[in-house]
Amino acid sequence: MKYAYYPGCSVETSARMYEASLRRVLGRLGVELEEIEDWNCCGASSAHSLDPAVATGLAARNLGLAEKTGLDVVTPCASCFFRLRAAEHAMREAAMREQVNGALPVPYEGRVRIHNIVEVTLRALEAAREPPPVRRRLSGFRPVCYYGCLFVRAAGDLGYDDPENPTAMERILRFAGVESVDWGGKVDCCGAASAVTAPDTAVRLQTRLLDDARARGATAIVTACPMCQVNLDMGQQGALRPLPVFFLTQVLGLAWGFGEGEMEVERLLAPPDVVAAVLG
Repeated sequence: MKYAYYPGCSVETSARMYEASLRRVLGRLGVELEEIEDWNCCGASSAHSLDPAVATGLAARNLGLAEKTGLDVVTPCASCFFRLRAAEHAMREAAMREQVNGALPVPYEGRVRIHNIVEVTLRALEAAREPPPVRRRLSGFRPVCYYGCLFVRAAGDLGYDDPENPTAMERILRFAGVESVDWGGKVDCCGAASAVTAPDTAVRLQTRLLDDARARGATAIVTACPMCQVNLDMGQQGALRPLPVFFLTQVLGLAWGFGEGEMEVERLLAPPDVVAAVLG
């Protein structure tokens, strides 16, 4: 399994631990990533609110570069997945396609499919004859899975999950020997970029999610979205009962025997003793 890999800006900066874990985990599953050469920002989170053609062009340029590889695209970022899917959808209209391709050095012809890291991980696990064995039992780990509002609501049919009640991450965690806690907040918004522009609104949304997760008895949160991870992680500074917010691939890696240093869990903002207790 080989994909053109679009990392996006967050994964190479604030979410570096995500990329460190996903490359090791996908490598263990035999998934090869070929990073798109000369990729650019997809336009999240503001371009689409200012100029639809510019926003479409930013994302379509990456898709055009991916087409040169002959591979489908995978991205680990929910915002990037949403923007790439939106561009693919917008470029089906002749007027938008003509305007955008007229400005691009490499026109986008609509020949690639766009996947996210949750789908690729799930499909690789379900196709594996012998999934990686669980080498470490995470005894104190009772997470809720948090998808956020973008992964499951991108343009087009997901094809692998229910957008209203997704279960892909829960199914993936079972391959790590982890049973998650069911809850109703899995696709609610965490505030996204409003954490910068409207922090009071973002705090209200984050508090509601965190309080609900604690009320369900969760000891941690698992997500696959860099924006969601940083919002919920930073939103608990000073909390009496912080919930560590792990990336999905970190949990898989730890259960499959990778070290905590390799999964870069020290980059989580929860106190080290809390993280240690959760991981058992």
